[in-house]
Amino acid sequence: MALADVLLISSDQQLADLVATAVGSVSECVLSHGTATGLAGGSEPIDRHFSLVIVHHTACVTKACVNRILEIASRPQNSRMSVVIISDSESAADVEMWIDAGAADILWRPLDLGRLSFLVDSLTLRVREGWPCAADDSWLTVEGQPPFCCESEGMRGLLDQVRRLANRDCNILIGGETGTGKTHLAGVIHGLSSRASDPFLAVNCAAIPADLVESELFGHRRGAFTSANQDQQGKLQVVGSGSLLLDEIDTLPWGTQAKLLHVVEGRSYVPVGGSQSLTFQGRFLAASNQSLEQLVSQNRFRADLFFRLNVLELEIPPLRERRSDVRLLAERYLTESARRFGRSVQYLTNAAIEKLEQHSWPGNVRELYNVLERLMAYFDQPEIGLTELCRVWGGRLRSAHWGGAADEVHVDAACVTVTASPALPREATLSNVSRDAAERARLVDLLRQYGQNRTSVARALGISRTALYKKLEKHGLVRRVLPESS
Repeated sequence: MALADVLLISSDQQLADLVATAVGSVSECVLSHGTATGLAGGSEPIDRHFSLVIVHHTACVTKACVNRILEIASRPQNSRMSVVIISDSESAADVEMWIDAGAADILWRPLDLGRLSFLVDSLTLRVREGWPCAADDSWLTVEGQPPFCCESEGMRGLLDQVRRLANRDCNILIGGETGTGKTHLAGVIHGLSSRASDPFLAVNCAAIPADLVESELFGHRRGAFTSANQDQQGKLQVVGSGSLLLDEIDTLPWGTQAKLLHVVEGRSYVPVGGSQSLTFQGRFLAASNQSLEQLVSQNRFRADLFFRLNVLELEIPPLRERRSDVRLLAERYLTESARRFGRSVQYLTNAAIEKLEQHSWPGNVRELYNVLERLMAYFDQPEIGLTELCRVWGGRLRSAHWGGAADEVHVDAACVTVTASPALPREATLSNVSRDAAERARLVDLLRQYGQNRTSVARALGISRTALYKKLEKHGLVRRVLPESS
């Protein structure tokens, strides 16, 4: 198990000693103690990637100092760094500000050492378990957009293309299955382009009724049709000099495609019911989950429009072809959700991650986020394991190599066997009594095997020390000295 580096920034030596005692009792860590005038004040850089920074907010460690630490932790290269704030004075405004800035949690004096121990154990779990972190070149971050990150070779190649092509002011066609993140990628492209200060507008062509699509795109003049009581600007005019994404462009009616071609070629258009042409000043981005080239061969999409839009082409691979991204995407979503809702960060165990990586993901990233949101809704514990995953998602598990027969999922942490059938999910087959007895026997064996070393026992079970302590307390093994086996 890797060490978790914890940095404490405080000008109060007594509090520092108290925190050091609490941290040392629940986590393997390297504890460094610095003053506000150095690290938090900015005269000395934080030149190492700590997994957890504990900041003591006082008159010396000002709000500006705390905000600087939060800004450092929010950088993509510091994705594994969490920040916990200890404050001497309670303020609702400060809580809202710091949570919005990304603080994992805020504690008040007098200090709740139990809560602090829990936070340290849960927030450093990723590092202590040796989970990988994305390299700097695996991230694309632009203002106003969530970071676009990956670890797979295919997605890294895509991000390299985006970096090179985003600022070339030409039309881009984005392909990929539903839920792969085409709109997200279009927003990143816009943010990296010279038009970043202008609007980015995404239009879902499939969601607009066929008889209204031209009015939505080109606008209309008063009296153009029965309900046109006043002039209406179209999306082409609203976007100004920004970027306009036409998502699901393959659903546009044939006649509208012809009019759109005129805009792409001549940069001008006439609103519905109007007589005066307007100039389009923006950039076209188009996206489709269908192969436009194949639709052209079937005479279902105009070839001339396809070639005009397809100046540059980017294809987002489906999630099943980049399974190494599943862990990174899951961690990012859970961390961002915790910050957004003011909750402690939740983590998936390695066993749960491995099961997610086996899924074929027909709904791609969107489906993954829906599963994670479901888990967060049902469970409020710091760790979410295979047992919880099977309870919530057991009937939806699919992978390329799974057959019709039930697959046995062994959950070492709970010492039970759960049957997760794609057709019919089941709960644990053992009764509560026998399950508890099996769990207790397993704990006793491991405590003997590792000489009462709880860190080693927790590592063997694949759980945190906090989770192990709860199990020991449940079975009356917290203070009991186990006899040597005969």
